[in-house]
Amino acid sequence: MKKLFLISGMLFMTLFMSNCTTGYVKNRPYHQDGIRPASPGYNYVWLEGNWKYNRRNHSYTRQNGAWAKPRNNRNYRNGEWRTTEKGDYWVSGRWNNNSNRPRR
Repeated sequence: MKKLFLISGMLFMTLFMSNCTTGYVKNRPYHQDGIRPASPGYNYVWLEGNWKYNRRNHSYTRQNGAWAKPRNNRNYRNGEWRTTEKGDYWVSGRWNNNSNRPRR
């Protein structure tokens, strides 16, 4: 029983870690900005599109941007390309806490 538990745990960790790998590329993909649709209403913010890494062909594909209402006490930080010795990789956009209150 212990062996089965150990093997299943190792399998889970392998699958989990393989989904967390960063996709490095030598050349950033080219993207032309499309037309931004009109805002659906007051107080919406535009979330720039992100790049999603495809592990099968080792490349990035563009995901379209969208309008969204800001979340309480949060602001949106657009994604960005970062460069390392291994190559370039994409860090996705995310909501950040905008309040000065300490987190609980």
